[in-house]
Amino acid sequence: MYLTNPSTSLILAFKYVKISEINLKPKFAFIKPMATLEVIVTTVACSSGNKLKKICLDLLSYSNMTDKVDIKAIGQVKVLVRITVCPTPAILPKPKFNPGITPMITHEVGFFTNSVTFLSDVQKPRNAVLQVSKRKSSWLHSNNVIAFPNDMPKSLRQRDPRFARTIFTGMPRYNAPIDTSLTHPLGYLETKNQKEYKWFKQIFKGTAAQILEQQSQEYDITCLKHYQMLSLKPKTNIKTSKKKIFEIPKEMLLPLTVLQLYNIKIKPEIISFGNVTSNKDCYQSLRIENQNAFPISVRLQPECCEIRLNKVQNVTIIQPQCTEVMELIFHKQNIAHFKGSCSCIINENHCFEIVVEADVVSKSLRMSPENIVFKMANVPFCLKFIPVEVQSFLNTPGSFSWVVPTDAPYIIEPMNGIVRPKGIFACAIYFEPTKMSFKTSQIRLKVKDIKNQILRCNATMKKKPNVYFLNQELKIGILPFGLSTVKNVVIFNAEYDDVMFVLLNSKPVEGISIFPDEGFIKARSCFTLFMNFTMHQVGNVSFIIYVTILNSITIELKVSATIVAPQLEIKPRKISLLHIPCNSWFKTMLTLTNKSKAPMEVSFAGIEKYSQFSISLSRKVYEQDIGNISLSIDPETSVKLYLHFVPKNLASYEFCLPLILNNGYDDAEEATSSFIIKDSKMSLGKAQKNVVKSKERRVLIECLVVPPVISFSKLIFKFNELNQKKLFSFKNHGSDVASIFIDLEEMHTKFVIDYSCCQFVTAQLTDKSLKVLLDPSQEVKYDIEFVSLKPGVSTAELPVFINDTIYHKIHLVGELPPLYTLSCSKQQIFMMPVPLNTESKFSFDLLVFNNLDTNIEITYEFDKIFNEVLNLTFLRKPKVASGSTSVPVSVTFCSNTPTSIKAKITFQIKGSTKRCTTTLCATADSSILTTYAFLFTHSNPDRLLKDYDESLDSDDEVEIKDGSSYLKGEKSLSRSVVALYKDSPSGDHSTIRTSKSDIT
Repeated sequence: MYLTNPSTSLILAFKYVKISEINLKPKFAFIKPMATLEVIVTTVACSSGNKLKKICLDLLSYSNMTDKVDIKAIGQVKVLVRITVCPTPAILPKPKFNPGITPMITHEVGFFTNSVTFLSDVQKPRNAVLQVSKRKSSWLHSNNVIAFPNDMPKSLRQRDPRFARTIFTGMPRYNAPIDTSLTHPLGYLETKNQKEYKWFKQIFKGTAAQILEQQSQEYDITCLKHYQMLSLKPKTNIKTSKKKIFEIPKEMLLPLTVLQLYNIKIKPEIISFGNVTSNKDCYQSLRIENQNAFPISVRLQPECCEIRLNKVQNVTIIQPQCTEVMELIFHKQNIAHFKGSCSCIINENHCFEIVVEADVVSKSLRMSPENIVFKMANVPFCLKFIPVEVQSFLNTPGSFSWVVPTDAPYIIEPMNGIVRPKGIFACAIYFEPTKMSFKTSQIRLKVKDIKNQILRCNATMKKKPNVYFLNQELKIGILPFGLSTVKNVVIFNAEYDDVMFVLLNSKPVEGISIFPDEGFIKARSCFTLFMNFTMHQVGNVSFIIYVTILNSITIELKVSATIVAPQLEIKPRKISLLHIPCNSWFKTMLTLTNKSKAPMEVSFAGIEKYSQFSISLSRKVYEQDIGNISLSIDPETSVKLYLHFVPKNLASYEFCLPLILNNGYDDAEEATSSFIIKDSKMSLGKAQKNVVKSKERRVLIECLVVPPVISFSKLIFKFNELNQKKLFSFKNHGSDVASIFIDLEEMHTKFVIDYSCCQFVTAQLTDKSLKVLLDPSQEVKYDIEFVSLKPGVSTAELPVFINDTIYHKIHLVGELPPLYTLSCSKQQIFMMPVPLNTESKFSFDLLVFNNLDTNIEITYEFDKIFNEVLNLTFLRKPKVASGSTSVPVSVTFCSNTPTSIKAKITFQIKGSTKRCTTTLCATADSSILTTYAFLFTHSNPDRLLKDYDESLDSDDEVEIKDGSSYLKGEKSLSRSVVALYKDSPSGDHSTIRTSKSDIT
């Protein structure tokens, strides 16, 4: 019985008023608003007959919903119950079959008054061979010993085989067979065997025919049809069996004696299939052993249609001292208790009935346990599982599958399987919750054609939040002095809900800050706290981080570190640049070594004020210098720097290199106060001495600039066009002849140098070098031409040597734009869904730049084959002349079947590898929403809105100007579609309807 609370906000309860013969479970319960409760009604009959009972339920509710303390009755519900009690039939005791071997000293015979057959409903032993003695006697455990119930029981007392006697006659229990080879002479035995062979042939000629006639059918052939309709006789014609019988050798159709039949063992005598399911083939084996000295023929004949043989073989011949195993198949469609028989015919003369019984039951599997309770593991991310056994008590295999609710935090492996007959299949259920609170999950064991079984799973969650630092103690190690260093610590939340944390000490020590101060940690995830160290004291530092979780628990982490001072070694300590010609170039190398165990940052503040000097990581003078950028040096490593000096005026210099460690560890003002710079021209006499404060980390630089020997018109040349020429000249200002050598090997295939004006000058120009001898005050001019055909930037540096000493470098830079470019205005194209047989077009542009004098052609290809669904056309010829332009492209989509495509279009310049791609997505279907959207977005939206507003209170149907209509229930959809049309961009996308019938 189901009770439903129809109220939306009121909590109701019911109370059962007890009456006789009827019980309710539960008797009292609260029902939440809009909820249903299942109540089990149980009846206990005390007398027979028809009865009418009335169940009374008192309805209760809180008088004050806010307090929920006072409950009052607000009504009553009555339910009628009709009960019919029938008398129970008397259960008569069934007779019991006594094997008669129960006592240990005396002998008793089992009793039963009626005749016992194989079809009698009496419990019988399944095996007639009984091993009653513990002594391993050869005769007692042989296959020749059989104990027949109610006839010859054996005692359980251990006796000598020589004194064993029967209980009725007192004769010896066992007599050894007589060896005929010892009792008769050899000639007599041969004569005896010939006589026995003649006797067997006489029996076959005379007696065998009479036996076959006696076993013939007892009814006329004209009545065979009626017997077959009544299922009294098998449908097989007797004539066919005669033919089969005559196919057997004649020696195997002779009747056997009692002793010979005794030597034929049939096991088991009762074939029990046990509990089986319907519509399933069940197999059991029958073992027939021939202990005679001659072969026999055996034929099995089932007496009912539910039993059949596995092999279609009528007669089986068993050789002497051999065993044959035959397989029987049982198949029944209805659920019932089955009892039948199968005839075992030996030599077509003797028949034994074998009882076949089975219980056909419904499919069922049992699982153990039925209730599971998970307990949370102390180790996070520990996958916990509980084994579940699915057991089958049937003799047939059973298949099963699990049905797990989607919101259940449980996983079962495997999800399906097959249980072998009377076997056990083990499954594992894992617990993987995603949140703290979840309902009790019910997992169903699904077996075909039977009611599902329910596995109830519960879990016990911890109330105290499980949040902690991943590291119990954090040892950072060595940190640099005065340098900002960021370290992090990780907090792990092992709970299944988000938790809030608050940092109690965000600045535990001066120079250390921790952030963020507060926040949320997501379930089953980690959160990182960042610590910024900017220490200005040398030594060891340690502190503790305190974090409060949900204002209930406080976790802590101890942090320790060591602050060390920087130790920098610079080589050389002094740089002397004496007699450096003006407008020349000189470089020297500086080696900076960090001898401390912490990283270091080195910067040269104020070096940009002196344009004659530059510090770079490269040997080349025209490479970019480091400027004010800090240079990081790892512990116990060295860095090589290059000081480039290009004097531009006559002056003498003597100053310390402005070096700053770790953002100002050495005082910058003190370092720059000793700078001595003289920009005014001086005589070439001795340089003035200045007193400079000595420090270990200072580099003293002194230099003297002399007048230039050679002057150049220009040292940096930039080209931006092909075959562009620029003039290059240099002049000798000295008093002696200057030998000038310029290395041209780097400008090969990029630049060309040629004579411009070099009269009365001894010069030698090759592809790899230029050699010139200049007299005093003599000048020479050359033309440099940019001839590189490779698009992009081409550079070359030409070293200039004067009197076999490097003097400067000429820097050449040439930039050639690309020959052509290709790009698409739309990288992704999304076409609006359209109905079937409707064309949808989308237009976009290809941006092309041609730097050649000839025309270029554009081609395209799709990544897949679209048969007449997608077409692309160029609205203008795809040939582009010199210059930049745009080529309009149109894509058309139309399909007569519901489809959705995603195409990749590749555009390429013919004869080159330049290409660009765009992706297109389009859909065509026959849904109502697509038809309405297409109808409204491709009509006049203002007109539609006006018709829509006028028809809200008047008509039940709105007419569209093209003949279509929609109902009032669809007006909200129409309004949203029209609004979608107003917000959608127009201009690039257009759709053409082919016919009104397609839309309808």
